[in-house]
Amino acid sequence: MRKPLQFLPVCLTLLAVSILPGSAHEKPGTTVPKIASAQDVSQVLEQYKAGMEALSVEQLDLIMDPALLVLEHGGKDVGWTEYRNHHIGEHMKGWKSLRVSDVKLLESSASEDWAYAAQESINTIATAKEGKTIVLAVTETFVLKKHSDGWKIKHLHISLKKKS
Repeated sequence: MRKPLQFLPVCLTLLAVSILPGSAHEKPGTTVPKIASAQDVSQVLEQYKAGMEALSVEQLDLIMDPALLVLEHGGKDVGWTEYRNHHIGEHMKGWKSLRVSDVKLLESSASEDWAYAAQESINTIATAKEGKTIVLAVTETFVLKKHSDGWKIKHLHISLKKKS
């Protein structure tokens, strides 16, 4: 005599296989949503670093969401245009150089259309006029949104602490 639950593991396995993406029951022509990879996130963070070090708002244009929200120094900038023209762009005009070093990814997470990352770094700024060197400990939180032309930074929170 067979036990009533004897075939339960086999039935559950068949059920799971039949509903998984890529199974024989999937409709032809459908695609499985692609989850953002760590590489997708790190590529945007590298582009951000490169744009900052090049002091280039044009490079940053490629990875910033038009509806960007930036929180920094207790204030906020709404929209990439505002942040570019009235904040970061103005800062960059006063810098001779910016070097980002000791970058440490604290954590990241991603889904199909959204990703999140937090990182620490040391930013060394040489000012153009005074010729001073400013060293900052920087912590940044990024929220990325997937667009038809790639991943864009939708939200940026920056915390700075002067080291020298």
